[in-house]
Amino acid sequence: MRERIVFKEDDRIAVVAPHPDDECLGAAAALILAPDRTDIYVLTDGSHGNPEKSPAEEAEIRRAQFEAEMEAVKPRDFKWLGYEDTTLPKHMDAADGIDFTPYTKIFMPWDQCSHPDHRAAALMCCQVIRRQRAQAECFMYEINTPFRQPTHCIDITEHLEAKRRLIRFHADQKRQELFLRRRGATGAGSGVSYFLRVSAGSLTGVSTGSLTGSSAGSLTTICGIPRWIPLRSHISNSSRFIILFAFP
Repeated sequence: MRERIVFKEDDRIAVVAPHPDDECLGAAAALILAPDRTDIYVLTDGSHGNPEKSPAEEAEIRRAQFEAEMEAVKPRDFKWLGYEDTTLPKHMDAADGIDFTPYTKIFMPWDQCSHPDHRAAALMCCQVIRRQRAQAECFMYEINTPFRQPTHCIDITEHLEAKRRLIRFHADQKRQELFLRRRGATGAGSGVSYFLRVSAGSLTGVSTGSLTGSSAGSLTTICGIPRWIPLRSHISNSSRFIILFAFP
């Protein structure tokens, strides 16, 4: 039985998104149900999200789309960190400037996602949360790779159209049409979002050695622009090293 996540009046919520649009694909519930208590951190500029655009042009488009979404959401705050898309494994200090200690709930990408930026974001968040001894409830969300055994869920069936509106702000992304049609956990057709709880006493993250490994996919070049190509949608635990972080 999956436990339901409930947003409380005194919650402070952080959503960490590797790319602009991950916040609404993975953690739309926080943006819709508790925007006034939610801070959003976008780590990269999304500059390699559309092979038909140059990275510089795409970065401007992605930022404008994200800011338009934020104007509609009206969160407590949002930060654009601006690291180059696809390079988070090279910038493992990208989350060092985030103070996680005020938060009661933190949403981050899954550490076994097929995208290396997502895995890197999960690892760096785990490291910073551990170092700061933040006491928040931590949840990982799914996007490219579905959970095998999610622990928690949020039902936003009554707010499906609001979720679709947020996704449509990122119209430059070809995958948005896929998400708008899909009825899986991260698809806009699904009213239930699934999460994996990471206990406050221990945090798990992939090692830096597995962030760019070929077991999950490969970086290739399409029209002169680096693109991440997953090789399969499920990654076995044996294909990566796992490091367990525990508070002393």
